[in-house]
Parts: sequence; C-alpha cells; structure tokens
Amino acid sequence: MTAPTASDVKGSHSDEVNHPKHYNSHPSGIECVEYEELLPGNLAHACVYVWRHTDKGQPVKDLQKALWFIDREAARTSSERASVLELLGLDQTTLLPTTPCGVRIQDRLRSLLPFVKDKEFVATVVYQLLRYELAEARTRITHQLKLLTQEEPQ
Repeated sequence: MTAPTASDVKGSHSDEVNHPKHYNSHPSGIECVEYEELLPGNLAHACVYVWRHTDKGQPVKDLQKALWFIDREAARTSSERASVLELLGLDQTTLLPTTPCGVRIQDRLRSLLPFVKDKEFVATVVYQLLRYELAEARTRITHQLKLLTQEEPQ
C-alpha cells in the first residue's frame, strides 16, 4: 500500500496536520509535500526549509538549514549522486521523463516555471532542486540570506 499524495488526502486547507498553511501557501497551488516527495532525503529537507522560511519566524535559520542539507547532498560520492540521479530519471545534464518519477518531476517543473520566470525565490530554488542543480540552488539561497541579514537590525 502506498501513502496518499497530498491531493488525495481529504480535509480542509486549514487543517494543521494534513494541510498546514506554511506548506500550501505557494501561488502554484501545489503543496510542498508534492515537490518534496520527488526529492532524495537531503534535498527534500532543503525544499521544506526553503518553502517555509518566511512562515515560521526564523527565515535566516531556515535558509541556513536548507544550505546544510544541500551541502550534505553535494558531499555524497559521485557513485551515490549517480544513483540518486538514476532513481529520479535524470542524467547529469538533461531531465529524462522515462520513469514515473521523471514524469511527475516534469509536471512539477511545469507548475513552477511561471514563477521561476518571475524570479520568485521559493519556486526557483525548488525548481533547481528538482533538476539537481545544487550549486545554483546554493547560490540563490546564499544571496537571499545576504538580503535577509542586511535587513535585520544590528
């Protein structure tokens, strides 16, 4: 038996267990879980921290945690990374919709693309994580952290 996807779970969007506001507030209309379940563990955690960084009152800490998980994923051996990419239906340069997971990733990438084109931070980072573009995601998060720490009172 497989776990239901977020869209299969019945309940109100105000339900703090099945549909917490900080996971379903993105204008794409898709909940965080529907992106994170397509990612390997470290990147799924990074996705969650990026997704909710403005909603829990500690944006700098949440983005630092996201970077920590991205760095853990980047530190894997090349054979481990190759296994993850194969599992996701990806190769080093191209997204391959040849697996059920690859098809779902393509669908989620399409749902984020309008927001990525608008340079929307969360959508862009999640898009990069889905494409396994770790350096690009790290750069974007680091830039956002610099902006946030400049805004904090000294």
